[in-house]
Amino acid sequence: PKLSNQYNDVFPSLYALDILSLGYNNVVADYYWLKAISTFGNTELHKHHYPNLIEMVERVIHLDPHFNTAYFFAGTALTETKKPELAIHYLQQGIKQCPNDWKLPFLLGFHYYFEQNNFSKAAQTLAKAAKIKDSPEIIGYLASRLYAEAELPAFGIDFIDSILATVTDDKTKKKYQKKRSLLVLEQELIKLTKLCDQYRQITGLPPKHLSDLTKAGLTNRMSWHNPIGGKYYLDETSNIQTTSQQQRLKLGEKAKQQLIK
Repeated sequence: PKLSNQYNDVFPSLYALDILSLGYNNVVADYYWLKAISTFGNTELHKHHYPNLIEMVERVIHLDPHFNTAYFFAGTALTETKKPELAIHYLQQGIKQCPNDWKLPFLLGFHYYFEQNNFSKAAQTLAKAAKIKDSPEIIGYLASRLYAEAELPAFGIDFIDSILATVTDDKTKKKYQKKRSLLVLEQELIKLTKLCDQYRQITGLPPKHLSDLTKAGLTNRMSWHNPIGGKYYLDETSNIQTTSQQQRLKLGEKAKQQLIK
């Protein structure tokens, strides 16, 4: 639908605002903040992708760069504008300005996962959120799952080790230790998969049994370690599998696609 001129506001430049605010930056920021909330609450403007909302949020954050709620609002509301990438931009900026607010990296990690399908960035950002004081412990578990999905279990292990150093509650510590073991499992599966690839390159054939890897001098069977007590084996297509499959952290393709939709 065509946008009526009644919705097209004219805003002073950021430079002009610095002068016109006469040192009362927070007061002027509150003015634009109230306008931004009012705009976002107007259902009529939804079909127009909330014109002027970007300009209002920009002025709030410029005048009050430590207003953490404004960054969180930007990270949600601006996804409904014609420039949704600004939601990520302002969350990144907010994390720098408000490093003690776990909600900002948590929301940013959400965007990396659902909007960009970037599991690696999502895992690293959620890990940052989990380290912030008073953040919910579930964020740490989510981060470890995403590290496994991104095939970066080593980073996940390092992350959990840093968390374990600060955890005093035995129940929470046991949960993290279980997640760590499952990340080690992913690490082992990746290592064995690479060894199978090396075997193919050397022999020109896929291995039929894991013992073929040791016969080729690629690995010592004693070095294989399943941290949760299962076994490794090769399926009919010579792909590495584990009897611990049901306990793995990695999301199935069906579940992943459902989450992304």
